[in-house]
Amino acid sequence: MKTYLCPPSIAINTHLTTFLRRSLLLILLSFYVLFASAQELVFKDPVLISGVAGQDGAIYRFSKVNNNVDALVTISGRSSSLVSLVNLDMTFTGHGKAFQPQVTCNNNTTPAGISDWWMEFKISFVNTGSNTPTIVDSFKVTALDVDGNNDKINEWVSFYNLKTFLFESNTQLASSNIMEPVVGVNTLVGRKFEGPVQNYLDVDTNATRVMVTNSYQATNNFRIRTGGHS
Repeated sequence: MKTYLCPPSIAINTHLTTFLRRSLLLILLSFYVLFASAQELVFKDPVLISGVAGQDGAIYRFSKVNNNVDALVTISGRSSSLVSLVNLDMTFTGHGKAFQPQVTCNNNTTPAGISDWWMEFKISFVNTGSNTPTIVDSFKVTALDVDGNNDKINEWVSFYNLKTFLFESNTQLASSNIMEPVVGVNTLVGRKFEGPVQNYLDVDTNATRVMVTNSYQATNNFRIRTGGHS
């Protein structure tokens, strides 16, 4: 993708269909592996291997995201029972190699009293065909199309345990720290990135104003949280 730096990046998109109150997450994943060779991870054809589909604790396997690595995706939480998974990996829009879960709140109509909603995913790397953890030396995650619906909704995405993040110079995204208690001490654990209400058409890497790149090093897993605010 021409807007990416080398090594290639993971791209994550949250895209709201105009006038529908829903949140959509798209991830393109590439990573910089040992021996300085960049390989792209391909997310296709997930299989439920544990738990109840769409429910917290459900685990899906994306086999052979590269020759040696599978990705296990766990639904690790949501803001309320009204938040549901419409599709773990959409294929009719976005990018064919991407992990593209679609999340909705109350079937696209946010009820009174709820102004913010989210679903959280944990992505873990394992050796192909097993549950044995493997560490990725270095990779980047890029959130794409973090925008709004030109009305009352804007999207946001959070990344946990990242090393650094990078905005484009013309960004419209705002960032804030995520603090959580760790061994009884309030600790910085991630960053939240909020998009504008303005809508940017399509999932496009040229829309640099609504993208952010996050860097990870020597990582076996990472958490992401996709959300919307109305």
